[in-house]
Amino acid sequence: MAQLRRMHIAFLALIIPLLLGAGAENNLERIPIIKDEVYQRSTFQFVSVSQNDEVAIGFSNGVVNIYNTNGEFIYGYQFPATGASVYCLLFNEDGTIGYCVLRSEILRIYSREGLFQSEMNLHGRKDFDEIVKTTSIDSKGVEYHKKRNVIMKTYPDGTEEVFYKLYIPTKDILVIVALTPVYLLFSFAWKKILLSSKNKNKQQ
Repeated sequence: MAQLRRMHIAFLALIIPLLLGAGAENNLERIPIIKDEVYQRSTFQFVSVSQNDEVAIGFSNGVVNIYNTNGEFIYGYQFPATGASVYCLLFNEDGTIGYCVLRSEILRIYSREGLFQSEMNLHGRKDFDEIVKTTSIDSKGVEYHKKRNVIMKTYPDGTEEVFYKLYIPTKDILVIVALTPVYLLFSFAWKKILLSSKNKNKQQ
């Protein structure tokens, strides 16, 4: 009986990952469209800009929200959650979009309606990282990038403005609250040391 039970457990351990993998593949055949914006509390993954200046912001739960340059929500996609794995979304000139979990090195092409069309193996494509880096600049030369806990717009003349405020996890807020008194105390002590040093120099 014990041996039969061990065989049953071994069989489940073998078959469950296969079933889950098959489900993940099916989930990638048609990507759901998001019509209403929901503020995301997941980790930021990427920002990408289309040829028509649509700004896509991706999160670790697989949600990709797309905005116009004024920060107004247009629509979004619900890709499978990637967790800690980094992924990106590229806007192609033919109107399609490219989705890639960077660890997999597979670029999947979809229509704007979220329908799977084809895929490409990126193994050995050393230029892909450079392509990804250039996708965060719009047609007017404005760059969108993460800076601390916001997505910033940096204009060609160097001026900046906040485009999107990212979610700050509670644990990060607690760390900031805990460290603030320490920072203030250190700043006060440092100023006192400098003032004392100046007074000594004057007396000499």
